[in-house]
Amino acid sequence: METLGIGIIGAGGISEGHGESFARLKDKVTVMAFSDVDLDRASYRAEQFHAPIATNTYENLLKRDDIHIISICSPPGEHFQQIVDSLTAGKHVLCEKPVVLNLLQLDEIEALVNKTGLCFGGAFQWRFGTSIQQLKDLHDQGLFGTIIYATNNLFWHRTQEYFDVPWRHSRAQSGGGIMFTLACHGLDALIYVLGDIASVSAEVAALKYQIEIEDTGAAILRFANGAFGAINATVNAHQQRSHLEIVGTKLEAISSDDPYGVAYAPWQFHSVDPHHERRVQQFLANPKYQFEPASHRRLVEDFVQAVIENRQPAIPVSEIRRSLQVLTAIYKSHRLGCKVALPIEKSDPFYSSLNPNEFYGELAQMKSS
Repeated sequence: METLGIGIIGAGGISEGHGESFARLKDKVTVMAFSDVDLDRASYRAEQFHAPIATNTYENLLKRDDIHIISICSPPGEHFQQIVDSLTAGKHVLCEKPVVLNLLQLDEIEALVNKTGLCFGGAFQWRFGTSIQQLKDLHDQGLFGTIIYATNNLFWHRTQEYFDVPWRHSRAQSGGGIMFTLACHGLDALIYVLGDIASVSAEVAALKYQIEIEDTGAAILRFANGAFGAINATVNAHQQRSHLEIVGTKLEAISSDDPYGVAYAPWQFHSVDPHHERRVQQFLANPKYQFEPASHRRLVEDFVQAVIENRQPAIPVSEIRRSLQVLTAIYKSHRLGCKVALPIEKSDPFYSSLNPNEFYGELAQMKSS
C-alpha cells in the first residue's frame, strides 16, 4: 500500500506530539512537510522528523499531490481558514483544539466535510486515555449507578512569558482563556463519559495577568442525566496538578493529580459496598485496558485508519460540537450573569462569537428579560 503523505501546519511545541505520533505509523504514512510563519522553526521540525519539505507558507502544502493529510497545529485564530483551505484542496484534516472559535464556523466546516466526503477530526486525545476508556465502559455498564457529581479541576502555573506570545493574550486569536484552551480537555472527557450538559453557570476573569482573556474560571454544570458538575481552573497555582472525579451511587472514581496525565495514569475506584468494588476490579482486569503514556498516538492512529477505511474519525464535527456548545455557554453565562440552558441556538448572538461586542443592545435586553 502506498503511504499517505502528512503535512503539518504550525511547528510549535504541540507539533512535536503530532509528528512523533505520525512517524510511528511509518508503514502507513510518511511525514512530508512542516509549515510555519517562522521558517527556521519549520526547518527544525522538518529535520527532526526527516521530512523533506519546510516552508513558511502553508498553501505550498496544499498544492502537493503527495500530501494527503493536513495536521493543523497553528494558533486557534488561524484554524478556521486553514481547515477550509485544506478541505477545499482535497486534504483530510486533523486539527488541534480549540478547533474553531465559534459554532457558526463549525457549521461551515461541517457543510464542507459533507460536501467533500473528506475525513475531519479534532484533537481531543484524552478520550483515548486508558483511564477515560475505563470510565466510559464502567458508566455504560451501569457500574457507577446513578451519577451524582463530576468535577474537572485544572490548577496549572503559567508565567508572563507564556502570555507574551501574541495569540495567547488576544481574544480574537485565542477565542478565550484557560477554560477554552486548557480546561476543555477535561470537559470533553466528562461529556464523552457522562453525556451532554443541560445548563451552565460560570464566571471567568483575568485575576493576575493583564490580558484580554481569563487566567481563572469556575463553572457549575448540570448534566442532562441530572448530575451536578464543576470546572475549576487557574494558571496561577504554585504546584501544578489536575484532578477529575466522578461520584455515583455505587462507585466513585478519582484520578491522579498528574497535571498532564490524568487521562492516562491509573485512577482509584471506591465503593462502600466491598462486593461491588471487587466486581469493578474484576471488570477492569480486562487485558484491553493497557496503560500507555500520554500522547497523541491513539488519536492519530485512529485518524489515519479512518482515512484508510473511508470513514469519519472517532472525534468528528458532531463530537467537537458537544464541548464547544458548553464552552460557548460558559462565556455567555459570564457575560450575562445568569444560568444558560443548552443548546445554544443559531439565532443566539453567541452562536457566531464567544464575545459578541457588536450585540451589546441585544445582550442588555437578554439580561433584563
